Amino acid sequence: MNHEASDSEGSEPGGSGALGAQSSPGFPGVEAWCRSWGLWLVLILAGLARLAYGIEHTNSPDYAWPSVDAQYHDVWARSAAGLPYPQLAGFVDPELASTPSLRPAGYPWFLALVYKLTGGSYLAARWVQHLMGLLSVALVWFALRDRIGAWLGVAAAGLFALHFAPVYFEGELQATGLLIFLNLLGLHLFMGALERGGARRVIGAGLVLGLATLVRPNVLLPAALLGMYLLRRGVPPLPRPRVALFFALGLGMGILPGTVRNWVRAGEFLPLTATGGINLYLGQGPNADGLIQGNMGELGRFQTCFDYSAVKRHVERKVGEELTFGELDRWFMGQALSSMAADPGRAISLMAVKAGLLFSGEEVGHNKEVGLERKGSWALRFLPVPFVGLLALLIWGLIAAVAGSRSGGQGPGLGERARDLFAVHGLWTLGFVISLVPFFAASRYRTPLIPHFAVLAALGLSVLWVRRSPRSLWLGSGVVAAVLAFCITSLDQRYKGPHAYKYHLDRGMAAADQDRLELAQREFAAAESADPGNPAVAGEVAKMYLRSEQWDLARAGFEGVLAQDPGHPSALYNLGWIAERQGRWAEALDSYLAAWESQPTQALTEQALKRLVLQLGTHPEGRKRNGRAAADCMQAWLALRPSTLPDLALLAAAQAESGAFKQALETVDQALSMVGVDQKNSAVVRGLQSARKRYAMGQPLRMAPKSGRTSQ
Repeated sequence: MNHEASDSEGSEPGGSGALGAQSSPGFPGVEAWCRSWGLWLVLILAGLARLAYGIEHTNSPDYAWPSVDAQYHDVWARSAAGLPYPQLAGFVDPELASTPSLRPAGYPWFLALVYKLTGGSYLAARWVQHLMGLLSVALVWFALRDRIGAWLGVAAAGLFALHFAPVYFEGELQATGLLIFLNLLGLHLFMGALERGGARRVIGAGLVLGLATLVRPNVLLPAALLGMYLLRRGVPPLPRPRVALFFALGLGMGILPGTVRNWVRAGEFLPLTATGGINLYLGQGPNADGLIQGNMGELGRFQTCFDYSAVKRHVERKVGEELTFGELDRWFMGQALSSMAADPGRAISLMAVKAGLLFSGEEVGHNKEVGLERKGSWALRFLPVPFVGLLALLIWGLIAAVAGSRSGGQGPGLGERARDLFAVHGLWTLGFVISLVPFFAASRYRTPLIPHFAVLAALGLSVLWVRRSPRSLWLGSGVVAAVLAFCITSLDQRYKGPHAYKYHLDRGMAAADQDRLELAQREFAAAESADPGNPAVAGEVAKMYLRSEQWDLARAGFEGVLAQDPGHPSALYNLGWIAERQGRWAEALDSYLAAWESQPTQALTEQALKRLVLQLGTHPEGRKRNGRAAADCMQAWLALRPSTLPDLALLAAAQAESGAFKQALETVDQALSMVGVDQKNSAVVRGLQSARKRYAMGQPLRMAPKSGRTSQ
């Protein structure tokens, strides 16, 4: 088989492919014009869309103030680039130097490179992603130009370029734009390997898809399907097993940097991330409902990777032992698989729900309310390609690929190169969809499918065109496709978004963090109007007063939140913080303790409580000490959880400050009796032994308190 010019029928000089000369029957001028100017036309349209949105986006409240996953990416990238990063109220250090990858490492590393070259510019990061978007548009055109025709390449590239979702996510500090580019580049190289052969091309395709896997681990499944296709299809003159081996080698080379990082940071073999287990648990565990939400019941909440250390401690308390990150990942994986095995029907039902959400007519929000982000943008709302229309074209193309090839048309069918392209993009799409449904379905997860939908639609419709199929087949298959697309996008109504209150609340929070108080007040008012009485809105308004040290107004606001939600952890914490600032120590400790009881995975609350106990038991200034309040708090704390050496040390210090030296000595002895052989010379043990000598002489402990108070 000659892969340099694989298709004899209809091929042009220069290897234009099976359908290159006949892809525009009756309109040869259109094909010639598109071959010369089509790419420039579609790039200009794509560039104008991105330019308009890029300029408009600079006024967004969170443009330079990322949150949720974008904040984690930003912190990781700035840390890797040696740059300072903003620490918002309630910031929890993710301890990147000592933890494995909690999110895929590919995108933060890419972002770190951009930051390193540009001094940490948010503007540069986004424009680099928009430029990658233009390269992705070009890759779609090149994929089709010589295989079915330049004019269909223009059509497919235009569908991708003028869909709002890729443009929007290129403007976010999210991995979507990079993932789309790497996917398309990997498939471009893969097609080159099929058509021209060579071990280097096969390894190169695997390497790029490995890098895509490092950006989004879900790519591993479609990459495996492509490896199976290579094994079946072969790349002469290489033996088939060797071809698959070369592809796997390239794939492994792309993934390897992430594996090495995890080994260096955590000393464990974690090929990609340490959070695959918890993500499956959220998608299939006992509290899963088909939508993305971080509520894990007794295990607390996992909203972002900043929460993972607190979740880890909570699981350790549940199982009664310390866990490595790998052990924690396997524990969550085991819990999720056990839940699925116990009720397979429910597991299948959840996956069906997520498949429905993946193809929903709504843009399912996750970190942000994407549907409202589009409606609020004059640049995005007028982009003309809706998801339901793209899905209808995909279905039309799939029907056409079957019906058109079996009809009595007069032209040729798909040539070998086009059939390979159809198979490659079809396998990638199928594998990616299957990889998503056990986990999550959201707008940013389905956006990487859009260019592949456009390619498959063009490939399928080309069969009707080049075979000169009758109008009845065009019309009939088109009507069926439109009806099916409408039914599929309307199938699952579980998603009740987009949520206007969350959209305005997020914008208000970002504006408040930057002291853009007028904008924050407008957004909070809009959020309150969208969902009257929602405690989250009242809490954020109270935090604005807290930042400006209007204590009475802030206190009244948080008390209003508790009137609606008595266990609201953030309101309880901030009331404790206000009380601490005003010197009402016992009240502060009570609030911190109540906040921790409400949300035991909140590390900031635990830190604040213990910091205040340390101050009240050991501060050199008498007016800042209150041993009785500190001792009462620690006794209540220890009643809720197993005793640890640091906790007992704090209790002993508080007891000594209150004058109960006998009780302090008993507490120290209890702590020392728990010391293992490997802890004999630890700093905590040495501190306990030194403190015991003081207590035996009737002297309380004295040291400077730790600093670092913050509200949340």
